[in-house]
Amino acid sequence: MGGSFKKVFIENDRWKLYLEGLGNSLQVAFFGFLLAFVLGVFLALTLYYAQRKKKLKWLAFIIRQYINLIRAIPLLLLLLLGYFSILVFIESAILIAILVFGIHSSAYIAEIIRGGIESVDKGQVDAAKSLGFSYNQTMLKIVLPQGLKNCLPSIGNELITLLKMTSIVGWISIIDLTQAANIISTNTFEFFMPLVIIAIVYVVLVSILSLTFKMIERWLGRYS
Repeated sequence: MGGSFKKVFIENDRWKLYLEGLGNSLQVAFFGFLLAFVLGVFLALTLYYAQRKKKLKWLAFIIRQYINLIRAIPLLLLLLLGYFSILVFIESAILIAILVFGIHSSAYIAEIIRGGIESVDKGQVDAAKSLGFSYNQTMLKIVLPQGLKNCLPSIGNELITLLKMTSIVGWISIIDLTQAANIISTNTFEFFMPLVIIAIVYVVLVSILSLTFKMIERWLGRYS
């Protein structure tokens, strides 16, 4: 085991390839999730508002169909479509991956946040109106903060899922953790140890994210 580890990690500075893969995986996951969160909040708020206005039923219909369409297409297929056809004008494969991951995840986050918003007691909205709050003030100061708190565990799970799904970006020539392991396995004919190494890295990353979200939940719980 020790000799195998030395061969696939230390010799020829192969650890640098793992580090490059880790950096690319984290970059796609972080910025993809950031884009997904912004789009998801926008879609959820717009859908929540449009569903309650007769004149905007068409907008609610479009948003629902968008969410259903994106959720129906496998992420790998969406990534290949973006890289080989839809986003060919973008030279950076990492940027394409960020956009695709963000768009794909935004559909799930929109549904998560919509559920969180609808879980807020309607009486609080009525109370805000009676106090003279506008719709925007009610949503931004009362409903949205509570809705985000209610769905925080689900948002954390989505981020973890997004991080693990970065293992497919090697299909568009990005060196992520999994692709780094594949390259090293091909060069050294050692297939077990490289996979064990990246599996350990993923376990550590997911554990850190899980602990972080639990700490955030506890912190928010103090103000409930």
